[in-house]
Amino acid sequence: MKLAVGAVQMGLAYGIANRTGKLSGDAVVRVLDLARRRGIDTVDTAAAYGESEEVLGRAGVGGFRVVTKVPPIPAGSDPARHVRDSLEQSLRRLGTASVDALLLHRGLDLAEAHGPVLYATLRAEREAGRVRRIGISVYGPEELGRIPDGMHVDVVQAPMSVLDKRMERSGWLDRLAARGTAFHARSLFLQGLLLMEPARRPPRFGAWRPTLEGWDRHVANSGLGAAGACLAPVVNDPRVERAVIGVDSPAQLEECVDALERSLVAGHPAFDPGSGPLPDGLIDPRCWSCP
Repeated sequence: MKLAVGAVQMGLAYGIANRTGKLSGDAVVRVLDLARRRGIDTVDTAAAYGESEEVLGRAGVGGFRVVTKVPPIPAGSDPARHVRDSLEQSLRRLGTASVDALLLHRGLDLAEAHGPVLYATLRAEREAGRVRRIGISVYGPEELGRIPDGMHVDVVQAPMSVLDKRMERSGWLDRLAARGTAFHARSLFLQGLLLMEPARRPPRFGAWRPTLEGWDRHVANSGLGAAGACLAPVVNDPRVERAVIGVDSPAQLEECVDALERSLVAGHPAFDPGSGPLPDGLIDPRCWSCP
């Protein structure tokens, strides 16, 4: 299961983005109960996350804002029907009549030939009241640049971390804020790499040892711990509405919320990874299994 946290205009809000592969149904119930007690108000899931939606539906998502995602459009399918059917199935599995946001899991589907039909269908679902907001999930700012002009969405989800500053450096974070588009940051812990003890890091990251050693020194000097140091620059950024963070148990949820509360104290310096962008081999987990 994942925890999502973020700053919003009227104060702080918290959320959970859920992959249930590592959690039993009982554990999900406990995490959701704890989330409610700690002020968390959002659940983010997807049809692609195995049985996540079913497990959440059985546990009960009453009182939470729910964000879910339409799977990538299969080749040769009717895109409008795919969106409608996917949403209908998600609502049934979740046991709810509507969701806060519906995202295209592959945002670049909007850049394909069927993009206009997809966009019109998403807007129709929003107008019908089954979704409050529509949006896309992307891997980086270069994908946003490929979305046709005029296809404005309410929510964008993309990677962002103390090492991955592409959204900010590209100008897209400011651009989205100017449009009134909510930004949801994911991969804050870089698949757990930023939380690892140095001795436990896989050898393939040796090429970036100076950068990671600089991170270790920053964590030691921050007094926040690794999780808090990862969270601080994101949750204190008014351009970020939600940040998606993984937890595997109620205990991890407690640890993450405690780290969040430490990170909200003003005055913590941000980690500086250097003047230039870091290579995909470090900041993009899709590259980690490459030769």
